[in-house]
Formats: sequence, C-alpha cells, structure tokens
Amino acid sequence: MYASRIHTKNEFLLLSGLANGIATLHTDDAHVKSEYYTLDGIRISESSLGHGIFLQKKGSKTMKLIR
Repeated sequence: MYASRIHTKNEFLLLSGLANGIATLHTDDAHVKSEYYTLDGIRISESSLGHGIFLQKKGSKTMKLIR
C-alpha cells in the first residue's frame, strides 16, 4: 500500500509502504574474463604476467595485482 501526502506550508512529501533496502544484488562481473594492464596502460595477456605490479579489470571493477 502506498500513501502520499503533500504539505504546502512545510513543502515535504510523506511516503509510506516503500521498500527500505536491497535484499540481493546481482552483477554480471562473475562471468566476465579479466583484462590485465601494465602501470603504463598497455594491455597484456594473462600468460605474459611476470613479477611486478599490474592492473586487473574484471567487468566494472579494477584492482591492483602484485605478483
């Protein structure tokens, strides 16, 4: 049930019966293949990763990778 009331003197809107949180968040990042970059921004394959610091991009998330 949704109810609303607008008060013109105080100019606020009262809403009730709305959702108050997020139960589950689904992302497509779990099935996305990782992309690897050097600190200079050059894309490299996973097989050519040696020792050093790299950037790992998976979907919308980017992380620092230290090997």
